[in-house]
Formats: sequence, structure tokens, C-alpha cells
Amino acid sequence: MSIRTKVFKFFFTSLLLLAMPVVSGYDNTKFPDFELEIPNREYEFLSIHPNGEDLLISEGGKNSGLLLFNLKKRSLFKYNISGNYQYTFSIFSSSGEKIVMVRRSLSKSRLIKDQLEALRTSEIAIMNNDGSNFEVLPIPQDMIVALAMSKDEKKIAYWFAKTVRGPGSQTFISDFDIKELDLTTKRERLFAGPFNFFEIGSINYLNESTLLISGFAPRDINTSIQDYAKKFNYSHIYRIQRDQKETPTPIFTKNRNARNPVIDNHKNTYFVDYPETMGRAISKISHDGQYLFSWRMPDLKNYSFYRLAVSPEGRYLAFTYGNQKSAIGFFDFKSEIWTTIPIPPASQASIIDIKPVR
Repeated sequence: MSIRTKVFKFFFTSLLLLAMPVVSGYDNTKFPDFELEIPNREYEFLSIHPNGEDLLISEGGKNSGLLLFNLKKRSLFKYNISGNYQYTFSIFSSSGEKIVMVRRSLSKSRLIKDQLEALRTSEIAIMNNDGSNFEVLPIPQDMIVALAMSKDEKKIAYWFAKTVRGPGSQTFISDFDIKELDLTTKRERLFAGPFNFFEIGSINYLNESTLLISGFAPRDINTSIQDYAKKFNYSHIYRIQRDQKETPTPIFTKNRNARNPVIDNHKNTYFVDYPETMGRAISKISHDGQYLFSWRMPDLKNYSFYRLAVSPEGRYLAFTYGNQKSAIGFFDFKSEIWTTIPIPPASQASIIDIKPVR
């Protein structure tokens, strides 16, 4: 039996156990063992169902589409919605009954001008997790790059970009802010700000009026970006209240280069940071702001770390890594073992048909 199989067997026999406090014998003095998989897919985003078993995967490239992978049964499904569109930043709602996603036209090529043309067609779609009641929401197309749904499933907050930067820039879009769409009235408004962040990452509802986000350098910082980064220990994490006008400042500044937070149902926060003695790590902060632990991440060799998702009960993490291609990794908090999640080819997936809203 391979290490990978043992890990999954161990995890799912204990799937119904309650999340435990952090009591760890984890060795942060060395890289943990990890069965590195050569990235060969184009996974763009991950979301985990409240049942802790279903993994929602947004995949790009020639296999562009929306996949549903059951971790326990190892079964793969594909929603039959691709057509001439790309579906990305797809997430489960808090109940798991709905899926919210960004839809945009397929890019003609990897050239920046073609990617920008596709990005400008971004809109938000929603459906039930069985594929029924599919609907593209009635808001103008925009450069939408990530979203979150409120716990009561009545609102959607999303990042949008306002500026296209010239050739040679560090990023080709910037000046990000957050809009919020009310699903009852179908009206959108600026959530807070404007702040015009230089770059952004994850977005989460901390409660019904507060977002926990990953961003960097709001325009109104009155100093150089370098000095600003050093002042806040390179943290990219902010807490933003609805209708807030004052420029926010980073939080979790004791954790060097903290970024891309995700939240479990107990309001614990997990994020990537870079402690000087470890390199890249996953850190956990409790609901009341207490630092709990950091787990040194595996050596990913020449591959970059991309997206992070936490199971709603806080039992495990899933993440993507790679370069232009990507693979999916897994960390079980109970066993404290890292492994890969092998996903069957999209061609082997069973099809879930889509039924538009009536």
C-alpha cells in the first residue's frame, strides 16, 4: 500500500471526528516528506463542500471546465457547462447547495492582449450543486478575479480590477476594489473604499458585514511600496468592514509575508507565510486572534504555490502548485502528513447536465 493510499485511508476513517486543538509533534526543522507530482493539468481554483468529501475544481486550458471530485470514493464528475466559456473561481456556498463562479469568454491565446479581452467579459453565474437552476446574474461584465458568498447566501462579494498596466509591469491589471451583489434585489454596490489595491488574492466573509482579504498596497499609503511592505512585515492580509472609507492596514503582521487567508466554520484562519527559519509555511490563527501553530510546507522544488482551500470543519487543506501546469496537494491536520491528490483525466468524468433557471 503506497504512502498516498495509507494517508487517504487514515483520513477518511476518521472523517467524522471533531476538529482537535493543535497539539503537535510536527518537526519544523526540516522539509516534510511529500510525494511530489509533476504538474500536468491547469487547475485554477479549489473549493471544499461542507461534507468534507467533495472537491470543486476549476480547470482551465484545453480541458477547461468545472470538476467535482469525491475524495472518499475517488469518483470524478464534470459539469456540462463549458461551451465557449471558461468557468473559474468556483466556490460552494456555506450550505453546499449552491455553486457560485466567474464566467468569461475563452481566451484566444496566452498572449496578454487576448487574456485581457477575455477578462473584460467576466460575469457571475450561480447554480445548484446538482446542475439545476443555472443562471448568469444580471450585472455588467467587468474584470472580475475572485469572489465569496456570505454565510446567509444572500450576497456575493467580488474583486474587480480598474486599470490595465503597460508592457513590462509587474502585473498587467491593478487598482482592485470589491463590489457586493445583493441576490435579493440583484443590485451591486461598492463594498467599501475605494482603496485601489495594487494586487490581490483571496476574499472571505468573516461575518455578514466584514471581509477578510488578501491584498497589497492600497493606493493611498503615503509612502513607497517598499517602505510600506517593511512596516507591516510584508503582510498581505486585511480586515475590511462594509462601507469602510478609511484605508485599511494589514493584520497578522507578526507572521512574515502572510497572505491568502482562508477560514473554516469555527472562524479559525489559515494562511501562507514565510518564517525566516522555515521558508514557506501554513499558519493557523484562532477565532479570537491567538496564534496556534505553523506547519512547514514541503519543498516544492522549482514549482510555485498557488491556491489554498480549507475543509469547512478545519480537518485538512487542499492546495495547487506548479508553473504553467498544476497539481493538487493535501495536508491532513490530524496525521500531519502531506500528499498529492491524484485526479483522473477529465475524459473519464461522468457528466452532470446543466438545467437553466426557469
